[in-house]
Amino acid sequence: MESQMSSNGNAVQNFTCLACRVVFHQAELQRAHYKTDWHRYNLKRKVANMPSVTAEEFQVRVLAARDRAKNEIQEQNNIYACNSCRKHFSSQLTLETHLKSKKHREQLIKSKSKPVDKTKTQEDDATKSSAIDGEEKSDDEELVEEVEEFHLTMNDCLFCPHQSVDLESSLRHMTKSHSFFIPNVQYITNLEDFIEYLCQKISLGFECLYCNDAGKAFHTIEAVKNHMLDKGHCKFPEDEESMLEYSDFYDFSSSYPDDLQGDEDEEINSLMKDIQLSDDGLTLILPNGNRVGHRSLRIYYKQQYPNHPAMTQAARRAIKNDLMSQYKLIGWNTSTVLSKSFIKRYNKVREIGQKTKSKEMTKLAIKANKFQPHFRCQIDF
Repeated sequence: MESQMSSNGNAVQNFTCLACRVVFHQAELQRAHYKTDWHRYNLKRKVANMPSVTAEEFQVRVLAARDRAKNEIQEQNNIYACNSCRKHFSSQLTLETHLKSKKHREQLIKSKSKPVDKTKTQEDDATKSSAIDGEEKSDDEELVEEVEEFHLTMNDCLFCPHQSVDLESSLRHMTKSHSFFIPNVQYITNLEDFIEYLCQKISLGFECLYCNDAGKAFHTIEAVKNHMLDKGHCKFPEDEESMLEYSDFYDFSSSYPDDLQGDEDEEINSLMKDIQLSDDGLTLILPNGNRVGHRSLRIYYKQQYPNHPAMTQAARRAIKNDLMSQYKLIGWNTSTVLSKSFIKRYNKVREIGQKTKSKEMTKLAIKANKFQPHFRCQIDF
């Protein structure tokens, strides 16, 4: 703020802006100036050690910036396309580089050699007009096209790019090449629907048949197939809980016994009479002698100890005779008699071994025994 003397001799206050180098006679005009874009622009230039601009220069720059923005929007709206290659580009430069490429020239030669179809030309004209009008396909339609393009069919192999003529040859290929077997295939109600479900699980859900949701997440069909081939997961999981996913495709009613048809409750009650419960209440004894344990004892039932039956004396004798007959074939003579000197040496060595063993056992017993080093009264009244 500066003060100057008027012609009458009174002091007049002036309000200045150092960034824009402008003088105001009223404080309200100065405050309104501080809120303008021109003042903000000059402040940024002052921070960058650049000279300020006048109001006329600022307006020219604003108009030029607006023109550049309009031109960019128009360039974005423009459609740069190559009709022969059926490709679209984002700018004129990319289109020019494409027109100079070798692939474009080859496509031009192919299009000239092919006969012109009137229906295709009409379709091309329709697509051009729709492109000019700015009509584009929705995201849902594009998604459907991608799904139809990458969706596996029943004739495609689930693990490699091989394509078969029919479903039977496809299953034969997967069995021979990838050791893929369908569990309980004799109880499947509709094999085509079952294979179609597996195709959708791999191509749409990107899931491994063995890992399901518990494994690694994939984003492409190739990634899922490579995973199943590398890990050897060209099979179904072994646990029954995972196989419940495919229960809609199975029908096990033909495997039920004929006795259970009709009045099932009475038959089940008659069968339950022959089943006995053990004294501890944790084991069921079936009529054939088998035992069914409670789930709390599953830790002990999982322990599989080797079941070696006790060998009888006759079995030992048979093994011994068989071994002796084999020794005779290689030249062993059973009629040889041991000399007295050999028997004496054998008994002496055996006696020395027994004495040494008894000494070692005595040393070990003395060392392990904890003797009391001080007196302690055994009875405390």
